[in-house]
Amino acid sequence: MTANADNLIPGAEPTTWDGNSTGVLVLHGFTGNPNSMRHLAEAIAAQGYTVELPLLPGHGTVVEDMIKTGWKDWSSHAESVYQSLAQRCEKVVVVGLSMGGALTAWLGSRHHGIAGLVFINALVSEPEGMRAIVEELIDSGEDRIAGIGSDIADPDVVESAYSDTPLAPLATLFDAADELANGLKSIASPVLIFTSPRTTWLHR
Repeated sequence: MTANADNLIPGAEPTTWDGNSTGVLVLHGFTGNPNSMRHLAEAIAAQGYTVELPLLPGHGTVVEDMIKTGWKDWSSHAESVYQSLAQRCEKVVVVGLSMGGALTAWLGSRHHGIAGLVFINALVSEPEGMRAIVEELIDSGEDRIAGIGSDIADPDVVESAYSDTPLAPLATLFDAADELANGLKSIASPVLIFTSPRTTWLHR
């Protein structure tokens, strides 16, 4: 599934930087888009590395596009971009924010040759009680709730993300968390973990 260019949020386009033989895959979070990781990707590319900053399916356009997608779409796309990068580079590092962190863990559990995994506020487990709340909302006919993006410490910061959180795609993250619970044990790559002292239950 590709993004509709007519609806693409400015700055949300996927980007490739060609560099040396070390590749870095940078993954954005749930309902977000490459805007949230672009400064980091640019800084990495400025050091001479080859960088891929993909746009995950259903993201970066309008929330209606995302309602049709789920974990299988996002993980499949992440796998495809990783494979392309691994074919061009001698080694690959994967960096992920929030849901992108879950994808980073998923890739790390499948590819033990990844040179390093970087987690930024990774969403790798189900927030307690959240699955039941989301399922109840879906059963009542709701398909989205208000978004919770931007900066919880600075209300003047507005993130480039959907203003709504689609519920069906969110529910697929809980199934993915169940799968990751066992997969985390098999990660063999070096790991770097960043966590914020102040967080919400879901990061983009």
